Amino acid sequence: MNAYTISKLARDSGFSAAVVHNYTQRGLLRPACCTAAGYRIYDSEALERLRLIQAGRKAGIPLAELEVICRALNEHNSVRLANSIAAAQSRIAEARAALDAFDGTLATLHSLPSTLQQQTPSKAHGAALTTHAT
Repeated sequence: MNAYTISKLARDSGFSAAVVHNYTQRGLLRPACCTAAGYRIYDSEALERLRLIQAGRKAGIPLAELEVICRALNEHNSVRLANSIAAAQSRIAEARAALDAFDGTLATLHSLPSTLQQQTPSKAHGAALTTHAT
């Protein structure tokens, strides 16, 4: 087992120690064990969980939804996990559709700069609009 303190887990995951602590309190992470002195020790599963959270956040999944997924993983609740994953995948599909629509709009507007260039007044015409102080 790879053993991680909060600071080592934070360093290896790219999250701050405060975020690791917060995620532990919220139930997204669970320490593998605690030392006699009360220090939390995490394992490689916790590192993978942080990578899952990071990927989910980058995909636009709210932390609350990731929390539900992580709790289902913690509880080994396959029905809740399947439902949570389906909801996350649905959100990702909606985001992909929105991005496709955005790309389509950009493609439509692609000809706009040349149209605007043809309608832009010349420098000489623009100079006539300059006001002079009296």
